[in-house]
Amino acid sequence: MSLLRSPNTRCASQPDLSAKSDGDIFADPQNSSRKRKQPDSENMEHEFAQFRMDMTSAFKDFCLSQTSNMNKLKDDILSQLKEQLTGLQLTSNRIVDEQIKIKSELQCFKQTTEMNIIDQDVCLLRNKIDGLQFDLNYYQQRERITNLEITGIPQKTNEDLKDYIIKISKVAKTQLTQDDIIMINRVEPRSKIPGRPKVIVAKLATTLLRDSIISGIRKNRGLTTIDIGLPGDSRPIYVNEHLTPLNKSLYGKTREAAKKSGYRYVWVKNGKIFVRKDDTHPALNIKSTTDVEKIK
Repeated sequence: MSLLRSPNTRCASQPDLSAKSDGDIFADPQNSSRKRKQPDSENMEHEFAQFRMDMTSAFKDFCLSQTSNMNKLKDDILSQLKEQLTGLQLTSNRIVDEQIKIKSELQCFKQTTEMNIIDQDVCLLRNKIDGLQFDLNYYQQRERITNLEITGIPQKTNEDLKDYIIKISKVAKTQLTQDDIIMINRVEPRSKIPGRPKVIVAKLATTLLRDSIISGIRKNRGLTTIDIGLPGDSRPIYVNEHLTPLNKSLYGKTREAAKKSGYRYVWVKNGKIFVRKDDTHPALNIKSTTDVEKIK
């Protein structure tokens, strides 16, 4: 048989569960838990202050680090810029130096070119002058083709120059009349020598008469004042072709060079100068000072 228990008044159910008492063992579990997990406000403020200090310190360290890096970067950039500027300055200086050098070389080249052009022009002018001088000398010598030049006859007043040359022609065994003497007179030499008389220049009718007189005097081995009847001591008289001043100077240089080099013969024929070393060598026609240098 079933046993039925009678309800216990102390354990009877309480309809109002929300009612509480100081000794009630039943409490709200949620409220109890919330109260245990809520942090202490002072501790929280302390932690926040510590966090703020840590963040401030970290930010300061970051700023200092960034400032140091920026300063280093700035110094590196400035150093590189200085090096680049120095390099650019050196390059600029080299460019300026090269420009000055090139300018100087161009100026020098210009001057050299101008001087070369001037030298060429001078050379052309000199050649033209030499050519004109040669032509002038040639024509002047042709004008003297029949002339005789006589030196060594003493000069006096009222002298008869035609009589002198006729007597000279007799010594040369050449027949000469006064009609064969086209012109005769004394000429002042280019180089005056004190005490030396002026030379006598006679223009004859033909070159044959001129050459015959010169050849006859050479065969006579010379001529003196005694041979033509002049009083006083015997003095040599020289009879030669009448040369232009240029040919006369060239003839003198030729004689000096021939004497130094041991040449035996120097002579003039129709205004032309010839030299020969000896009988075994050919004659050399001297036309200029360049030819004189060949006498060795």
